[in-house]
Amino acid sequence: MQNFDDTKNKILQSAILLFATKGIDSVGVRAICSHAEVATSAVSYHFGSKENLIQQCIKHCFKKINVRITSIDNSFNGTAASFAVKFATTLEEFDNEIRLLFTYFSNGKLSEIAEASSTRELFIESIEKRSFNRHKIAIRAEAFFYAVFNDQLSRIFNLNQTSAQRMEWLQELATTLFNDN
Repeated sequence: MQNFDDTKNKILQSAILLFATKGIDSVGVRAICSHAEVATSAVSYHFGSKENLIQQCIKHCFKKINVRITSIDNSFNGTAASFAVKFATTLEEFDNEIRLLFTYFSNGKLSEIAEASSTRELFIESIEKRSFNRHKIAIRAEAFFYAVFNDQLSRIFNLNQTSAQRMEWLQELATTLFNDN
């Protein structure tokens, strides 16, 4: 018999994958439970409703990205520009999460989630710590943050250049924004 946390996590992971690949409105509770190999009643028991499950998925995505940003921040000793590039390349680990966040954002609901601003703030704080010249650094860090997410969406949906061209663009952008310290 599965324990409480295992079942809840299986539902969460299945929902993120299915919402990201098929769309939130196209995936029902039965499909999620079938993929997670749990009883349909488990969603109601653990989350109350599909809407609450969606909210928990979004929060989980941001939490997962925030943990990764914090991990990089704590272990990385490079410049603001090199940290920014490291952050951008690390996001490639989060295709399903970014795809789901994009879908949710497209529906105009992302502003309802407090974790959305915490991810941006974590990144900006990490850049500020590495900058000698803090003049307008937060604005530049925020611009880079949104550019990176836009680039990741383009990559996920196959709308961008080759990987080498993307890396060259990200490094050039990071250098332009952060190397005047």
